[in-house]
Amino acid sequence: MGLNRYFGRVPRPEMIADTRMFIAQSLGFFALYLPALATLTVGGIGLILRKPWGYEIPELIFVNSRVNSIGDLIQFTHQTEISTMMNDASDRVASEILKLAATGRFPPRFYGPVSEETIVQAENELNLKFPYSYREFLRHFGAAYMLGYSFDGLTNPDPDSAEMPDFLNLVDTAKQDWKGIAGIGMPEYLLLFTHDGGDFGFYIDTSIHDERGESPILIFGPGADGIQVATDFLDFLRKKSKRERLY
Repeated sequence: MGLNRYFGRVPRPEMIADTRMFIAQSLGFFALYLPALATLTVGGIGLILRKPWGYEIPELIFVNSRVNSIGDLIQFTHQTEISTMMNDASDRVASEILKLAATGRFPPRFYGPVSEETIVQAENELNLKFPYSYREFLRHFGAAYMLGYSFDGLTNPDPDSAEMPDFLNLVDTAKQDWKGIAGIGMPEYLLLFTHDGGDFGFYIDTSIHDERGESPILIFGPGADGIQVATDFLDFLRKKSKRERLY
């Protein structure tokens, strides 16, 4: 219409009606999708700031009420029977796990710590040795839900809870996995510690221990028959924190 006026032409009446209809439809679509656009904008800002709808996401959730932060965690473990096993390297591993867990989209939940006696008992029962970083995870956190994954551990799920547990007992899972179906299971040096919620499971290959006392992480599933996806447990967490594609 503006160009017609500029050149001195008079548009046909039906063109004027069509233009008005187009403008009305455009305004209608804009009004219809404006609330959705505002919702997505606010939600995106909330995710960036880690504040959904103005309420700050707690960085960490320790189910064990005695432990509420890495400082409390280290202080608590130093006061228990495993205090002789604690050192600066152990504290650094626990601190890094906490920092990596806090990068997830949802607050992590931890179910520990557990005692050195419990860890040794599990190793003896399974007849294997946990790699260093996974052992420190068990020692400090017991089990966890973090980075969108359930990490099995040595804490027993609450049998009276009506909710589905975040994790399973590592020893029970390993025995069941090794037994398999019709007596055909996984080798007894592969330790299932988490899965993607579908067909793929992540295993620690405890038959290998490098000079750091670490073991590689393998993936098993359709088309993935024992492919190494991480050099150790901490490396696995780092990659999940960065949302790297593992396979």
